[in-house]
Amino acid sequence: MLGKANVSDFFPWLARFDVQGIARRAKQLQSVTEKNFNSAIEKQMSEAAQEDEELKHEGKDFLQFLLELNEHGDGAEALTLQQIKALLTDIVVGGTDTTATIVEWVMAELMQHPNNLKKFKKN
Repeated sequence: MLGKANVSDFFPWLARFDVQGIARRAKQLQSVTEKNFNSAIEKQMSEAAQEDEELKHEGKDFLQFLLELNEHGDGAEALTLQQIKALLTDIVVGGTDTTATIVEWVMAELMQHPNNLKKFKKN
C-alpha cells in the first residue's frame, strides 16, 4: 500500500477526489492496525499487572520496555501511548519495506545471471 503509485502525488489537486481510493484504503488499514496495537497493549498491561515482581525482570519484550517508559518514565524519558503506537508502526512498516526490497533485488540478480537461476530452480 505504501509503495503504490498515487496519481495525487503527481497532481495534488486530485487528492480531494481520492481517484484510486488509496486514502480510503489507508484509513481502513490504519483502523485495523490501531485495533491490533490496542489489543496487544491492553493484553500486555493486564499481564504485567498479574505478574510477580521477580518475573518482571525475566524475558522482557520490546513492548514491555516501552510500556514501562510510559508508566515509570520521568518527563524527558516518558512515552505516551500514541508515541508507542507510532514506534510500533515504524517497525512494522520498516520490516515490510525491507522484505520487499530484498525480494526485488534477488529477482533482478537472478534475471541478470541465468546460470544462477537454473541452479536455484534445481534446488
